[in-house]
Amino acid sequence: AQWPALVGQTVARRTHPARIDGATLWIHVHDEQWLHEMRWLRQPLADRLSASDVGAGLTSLEFRRGPIPQVRSPA
Repeated sequence: AQWPALVGQTVARRTHPARIDGATLWIHVHDEQWLHEMRWLRQPLADRLSASDVGAGLTSLEFRRGPIPQVRSPA
């Protein structure tokens, strides 16, 4: 539930925080277009994560194509 609040609904529908490996957050993306887009958004996203409790201790973000769970809209 925190991911959409951190990245926004549009990005959350096409990405998923897959795992943390050390200080690296691996993020799955929907397709190659979003892989490219997220590389451009890397620093703003890193800044938002750093400002949150969720991102404490993370020093890098990595992106790869992978499964994205369905995001439900709030009722």
